[in-house]
Amino acid sequence: YNLGIVHAAEGRLGDALRSFESAARLAPEDAEVRYNLGLLKRRMGGSEREERRAYEEALELDPGLAEAHLQLGCFLADPQTSPNLRNEGRARVHLNRFLELALSSDVEGREQAQAWLEWLDRR
Repeated sequence: YNLGIVHAAEGRLGDALRSFESAARLAPEDAEVRYNLGLLKRRMGGSEREERRAYEEALELDPGLAEAHLQLGCFLADPQTSPNLRNEGRARVHLNRFLELALSSDVEGREQAQAWLEWLDRR
């Protein structure tokens, strides 16, 4: 897992993916690994379905993982997401859950969640 973080930070995304996939096999109950696989799939331009599933798996393992709620909420709200994978109602649920769980110091995440919620309300 840590090696995957280092590889991703250095921009070696293929190596990061292999490290996270190994971590997922070694620790299938680790929600952080699933969450990071979702982020990596987004950065690599991978399958939207796989990205969404990674966030959902992370939340199945740890419903209190605030960052996974944020990423899944953004994914579900984003008009760039394929229409068959979008869900504005579920996006609102995850974005609001993030706001409930997030640290007060996560100003950037809170602003992002609020911006998406405001955008959804205007639709």
